[in-house]
Amino acid sequence: MRIKQRHFLELICIFVITLMFSLVFKKAIVDDIWNYGFTYNISNGLIPYKDFNMVTTPLFPILGALFLIIFGKNIVCFYIFHAIICTIIFWYMKKSNNKSYYLPYLLFLLIASPNYNILCLLFLYIILDLEKNNKNDYLIGALLGLTFITKQSIGLCLCLPTLFLKDLNKTIKRVVGFILPIIILLIYLIYNDALYQFINYCFLGLSEFGTNNQLILIVPIAILIISICYLLLKYIKTKDYKILYLICFFGMSLPIIDGFHVLIPFIATFNYFLSNLRLNKKIISIAFVLFIGIYSIYNIYIYYTSDKITYPNITKTYKYNKLDKDDANAIVILSNRLKKSDKNTFLINSSGYILKLEASIPIGKYDMLLTGNSGKDGTNVIINNIKNICENEKCSFWVNESSYETTEYNQYDKKLHEYIVNNYNKYEDVLGITIYRNY
Repeated sequence: MRIKQRHFLELICIFVITLMFSLVFKKAIVDDIWNYGFTYNISNGLIPYKDFNMVTTPLFPILGALFLIIFGKNIVCFYIFHAIICTIIFWYMKKSNNKSYYLPYLLFLLIASPNYNILCLLFLYIILDLEKNNKNDYLIGALLGLTFITKQSIGLCLCLPTLFLKDLNKTIKRVVGFILPIIILLIYLIYNDALYQFINYCFLGLSEFGTNNQLILIVPIAILIISICYLLLKYIKTKDYKILYLICFFGMSLPIIDGFHVLIPFIATFNYFLSNLRLNKKIISIAFVLFIGIYSIYNIYIYYTSDKITYPNITKTYKYNKLDKDDANAIVILSNRLKKSDKNTFLINSSGYILKLEASIPIGKYDMLLTGNSGKDGTNVIINNIKNICENEKCSFWVNESSYETTEYNQYDKKLHEYIVNNYNKYEDVLGITIYRNY
């Protein structure tokens, strides 16, 4: 009983540490806000794909929405939901590597943010555990199906190891298990008249998303290549079927080969690598505790001494997120301005969700107008829709000149920007946002 209580206390500590890292110590990024926005939308009864655009399959925001409905519709509860998922991942890391599990989890803490990729990592660990214990193939197939309806590309990648099974009966059982969650999703979409929009955003528009959002950075691609080479060598040597899952999980990194999309699958590989080494658990545990303590003291010191950050900040929605003072002021000013703007206001920048959530304005299909996020031939479809809407009604357009001019990678829709600039009247500049109107 004493050991069980100790493990439970450890999980409670990991949960608190994870929540502090993700909500308090790390600056909020737009991906966090977007994923919270999807979750918040569903919790308010909006239908994904029909009422707002989204390019991934919907399990993560649906589960998050259920959590918000039960415990509270705010961003802090969303981060609590994320911390619970991460704590379960920690438990599986420890289960598969009982010596040095703190090391991969520490790396995970530094990069993890609440999104569907994290839930896919949890499903990966559950599948690996089921494979290790030779559990029910229907259940493994169902987990693969749940991964697919969390993020379609990762789900398909994790199905590839099944092709290496030499037992046709096991394969058929997994296929049956895989199909079940998809049937449930299809029933949900058909019932809500959102099936075509789902296919358009999540499948027909993927080529446009991939073409317009390719990113390859040298260090992440080096980590990717080294990791896959290591895993291939281990597979050739051991014929361990589970290694194929670790290799396929790197499919997450396509087409955006950046730090986050490579390091999340790398964490699973890193944990596997460490599990084969004889490391001193006590030294690693002490080092983990020291790092957490020093990092926490450093962040508290920053909060008390920095003129650029205040905690909590002045926003309503993101009050307990780590934000620069200037960013928080801008969010408040722009969201208040948005409340007084035209009914048809198109936010041609990445801050649409940030401002609308702060202003308590309902989200629609024109609040994430990023390249590749609007289905097949998405930009042209949006332009035609804008033409039809604004032909007889007043419209405003908020564009970001700096995002248009930058040569660095971003998802800013430059073609849509050019259409707005060339066809509507410039009205004024407000805190980096240029406003155009049709009157």
